[in-house]
Amino acid sequence: MSIEKEIADQDDMKKTIKAAIGAVVTVAILFVMFWSFMLQKQINDMQDGMEEWSQHIAEKVADAENKANIKYEADMETLEKLFDLIYKLKQMEEQNAE
Repeated sequence: MSIEKEIADQDDMKKTIKAAIGAVVTVAILFVMFWSFMLQKQINDMQDGMEEWSQHIAEKVADAENKANIKYEADMETLEKLFDLIYKLKQMEEQNAE
């Protein structure tokens, strides 16, 4: 009977080892799934951050373009006034010369 008991103990040991290996594999699979989920979440967060940053930069560029256009228009008005004054000055000089 001792041989039968040893065989039964070995079978029990094999079942216990198989159950332990199954539990370790299950935990490893769950860990990998959780890790991949967290990695995907971080990637999505980075993409959202990049989109927000891109939008922020686009707004800054648009603001700079608007300011440049306003300055250009103001410079053009100043030049027009300057040329008008030069033209009027020339006319006044011509009238005074007569």
